[in-house]
Amino acid sequence: MRRKDRDVKDFSEIIDILSRSKVLHLALISDGKPYSVPVNFGYTVTEDNGAKKLSVFFHGAGEGKKLDAIKENPAVSFCAEACADVSGGANACDWTCYYESVIGFGTATILDDKQACANGLDAIMLHNGYKIPAGVKVIAYNAMYLAKTAVVKIDVSELTGKRHVKKQEENNMNAKKTADGFTIKYNELSANEFMFLWESVWGEPPSLEQTELAMKNTLFRVSIFDGQKIVAMARAVGDKGLCYYIKDVVVHPDYQGRGLGRTLICEILEYINNNGSEGTEIAVELCAMPEKIPFYEKFGFAANEAQRLRIMQKVAK
Repeated sequence: MRRKDRDVKDFSEIIDILSRSKVLHLALISDGKPYSVPVNFGYTVTEDNGAKKLSVFFHGAGEGKKLDAIKENPAVSFCAEACADVSGGANACDWTCYYESVIGFGTATILDDKQACANGLDAIMLHNGYKIPAGVKVIAYNAMYLAKTAVVKIDVSELTGKRHVKKQEENNMNAKKTADGFTIKYNELSANEFMFLWESVWGEPPSLEQTELAMKNTLFRVSIFDGQKIVAMARAVGDKGLCYYIKDVVVHPDYQGRGLGRTLICEILEYINNNGSEGTEIAVELCAMPEKIPFYEKFGFAANEAQRLRIMQKVAK
């Protein structure tokens, strides 16, 4: 990539861009000529011996130009964009385009197994906002419609991301420098960075797939870097109106005792203050080991009579 400053290298960041994209522009070869078509899509991310694998799915009629092209040549490429905007002034050369985009290459397969087709359709439905009703374990598809539908899976072999955002947005994402030279970043904590810090303090981390899902759905993430090395993190989940829960406050053992934990909590409390309804009170909760309670009491946290209850819910497929 020529513009290295716009290159997005982290896999989880690329997936985040893809997760916010609604249309996939599919590139094929049809009758020896280039052929591009927009499609609705979904995707899954799996792990194989520690390697991350992206699979992209799209569907359509049981026959047509797309399927003929794939049968002729299964090598495909695609692109997707999460946002696009242009701005400029009186000077034509000041105009520019802002975007976040993904480009991928892979091999397309027309699925013929009913369960594989259903899994692909599940990915498409969930990506496009479908919510599985409470108490329902699987999405039901009409057998007649399913028989007339072709589902295509792309096994992605190469994936790149690119980002050019407005300066104000860049500042919001890249955050700020501290007086002692650390860099605080907002909402950029990746799954790999999270897993690295988790392991440095608590041992074996959650799976990559589970962590990527958690990062995607976390309300606010704050991370601290020493140069290019992540050294501290925390995140907040909640609804912005009534309650927040502070999770995963971690400082790398080599950097403990340097005030980074305090910085993390201050950043989260500032975020809560800036995003709540003026004049209201919001419950902010966390769970702490006994030896850590004095640290949180300095911020006004206090234990109450309620007992913490927890269940580790097994997610059934």
